[in-house]
Amino acid sequence: MAACGRRIRLTRALTVLLTVVGTAIVVNLALLSPRHDHGGHLLLPDTDGDQALPAGITAHIRELQAELENKRREIAEYRESMDLLAAAARHKPAAAEPKFRRLMDAQRRDREKQLLLQVVNTDAPARTAHAGSALEQLHPRYIGCRELEHIKVTGPAGSGYTKVVQKGTYKYNGLDVAMKSVAMSGHDMRLCLDTGMDHRDCSALANYKIVKEVALLQALAHPNVIKLLGYCFHGGEDGSVTSITELGRPLDIINLLQASWEDRFRISLGLAQLLAHLNSSPIGPVILHDFKLQQFVLVNGEVKLADLDDADSYAPNCALDSDCALEFPGTSFQLSCDKQGKCSSWSDKSNLYNAYRYFFVYLLPFEVPEALKPLVDEVMNKTATLQWSSEETAAHMERILELYQSGAYLHREPAKPDMTRYRKVPQSDVPGVGDFDCLRSLSRGACAVSVFDAEEAADMCDGDAECRGFVLTDRKTWIGRPVAYFKNDVSSPVENPDTILYTKILAPT
Repeated sequence: MAACGRRIRLTRALTVLLTVVGTAIVVNLALLSPRHDHGGHLLLPDTDGDQALPAGITAHIRELQAELENKRREIAEYRESMDLLAAAARHKPAAAEPKFRRLMDAQRRDREKQLLLQVVNTDAPARTAHAGSALEQLHPRYIGCRELEHIKVTGPAGSGYTKVVQKGTYKYNGLDVAMKSVAMSGHDMRLCLDTGMDHRDCSALANYKIVKEVALLQALAHPNVIKLLGYCFHGGEDGSVTSITELGRPLDIINLLQASWEDRFRISLGLAQLLAHLNSSPIGPVILHDFKLQQFVLVNGEVKLADLDDADSYAPNCALDSDCALEFPGTSFQLSCDKQGKCSSWSDKSNLYNAYRYFFVYLLPFEVPEALKPLVDEVMNKTATLQWSSEETAAHMERILELYQSGAYLHREPAKPDMTRYRKVPQSDVPGVGDFDCLRSLSRGACAVSVFDAEEAADMCDGDAECRGFVLTDRKTWIGRPVAYFKNDVSSPVENPDTILYTKILAPT
């Protein structure tokens, strides 16, 4: 019985390993195909635009594609040799082991073809074809095994069930990066060891999760997905892997609630655009099973998905609509069963409602500009009841952004603005004087609000009995709106070439 139990455990473990590796291979093959080719390089280029790459790197991609095909054949041979592998686990002679002993074997016969899933240096083929640092010249932020020694570790950035994350600075260009590797004493490793598997196999299983994430980061590249900067397969029997991404700042609900509505709307918009992208991704609709605040970070104010461990294309099988109840704490939604026997829009609806309950409900409805409130309320209602898809949600939020950015939400008459009630004092300011707190402020301890122009600022000042004037600055928000500082004391102006002071002309008493 004990031998049988060990064989079952080993079989299950190998099945999981093969599934994960197969997923990574399929994702990478889809990425390398002409239909999803964004320049031909293993790492997708920046989202600023596609770039044609030199023939040497294209040849490297062809080698990768051939190697990945070999991996598919290896997996097939693994499945045919499960009995032999189980026998080897029971300490049978080495001759009983299958032809391909491990998927990540560091002793491959052809060392020059150590590519994806078993390379010691991920960029070795490209550097062989191009002397010196040609790859760095083409992609200065690409980081491979050789570049790891040029990253100065500055401290821990976080940890989870499977991974530990360190932050560092890449000396080549001063870029702040995050490095992910397996947490050898983490939850997943302990759980795996408790099942009776040895440390080597548990480590390989955990490392395959990082392999999967590397593949998904390539296939799902988007402005709201953390950017993959490089990775290194260190070799060895456990398939040790390190991935390198841009460094983000963890989301904190307290800081989010204290942010301006404009910044909170930016996060909500980014999430909606991300979910629309996931719903129509190159690998099909993608669901985020572990959807929570900790899976996201902020990079220069833009929200980004940073953890894809638990992302896949799962949708339940069904025979009837009644098989497709999407359940959340306190509520549920009835989806339909499609002709393929899958619950329709399962991943999209799940992602969207999670975005609503974890983000939108806290970020969107508070301190909304009055003219935009009906549009924001509609977004809240439609996502709370899942009447919209992620694409519809993103489109409506983009419409709100357009109205806000263009000033169309002000509904002005086409007439010359009336600013006669204010005295304009160019190149003047009242720094540190007359500040007071207000709603929608971009700064604590002051009333700093983004406005479309001086006329909107004047209307806002008119509506506040405490306001005596405002300073229009050259500071701009993320959508290019100028920032105005509202004041309750404008009596002591000083010179400032970058600001304009507007003082309210008070009626004689």
